Amino acid sequence: MTKIGVIGAMQVEIETIATHLANRQEIVVAGNRFFSGYLGSIAVVLTCSGIGKVNAAMAAQILVSVFSCDAILNTGIAGNLSDELHLGDFVVANKVVYHDMDKDILAQCGPFVSYFTPDAALCQHICQCLDGNVNYKVGTIATGDQFVEDEAVKRDIIARTGALCTEMEGGAIGHVAQKNGIPFAILRCLSDDADDAAVYDNFFEQAAMRSADITVRTIGLLGSDVI
Repeated sequence: MTKIGVIGAMQVEIETIATHLANRQEIVVAGNRFFSGYLGSIAVVLTCSGIGKVNAAMAAQILVSVFSCDAILNTGIAGNLSDELHLGDFVVANKVVYHDMDKDILAQCGPFVSYFTPDAALCQHICQCLDGNVNYKVGTIATGDQFVEDEAVKRDIIARTGALCTEMEGGAIGHVAQKNGIPFAILRCLSDDADDAAVYDNFFEQAAMRSADITVRTIGLLGSDVI
């Protein structure tokens, strides 16, 4: 890999990473700021996409088409859907689905799949950075244009997708990456429990910074390895 694109939905999700970039330069494309530079030996292009699937998809396609990134990492926060995970724990996606779109209709359009599959080697590098440091699970992440704060909605998403957490960008980023034929990975730190008491403001900044820190470590590990 020669250049990695990194996407966070909110500014706080990329600020930690931006401070680590050497030789940082800035360019604005389609109203978004993109920061290019280096983390160790790895060329990185970093952006805050904005919240939601359309914003995330636009940022991902710009990383591919304008900046020629050949892999994408998505860092951020998510609502917890698992009884075995708690706030501050992590989910590494091995499958990303939309919870607000019919999967059969989705599969009728390129890349003609009903879900998106993160790159196993990238995911393994993330897991190496998590091992022994924090609690995490590898599994399905569900994406939709909805902040889930309703127990009934939460249970419905779990029943339909089997996901460990829910968020608003990962599926769109995986969709774009897979359609372009490039590897991607999705990392989420849990900021709320996606139930009737969900208030992500209470923990989102800490969760975002934890996810960003693991992303920086992962890119550092990539720089010392070849995948």
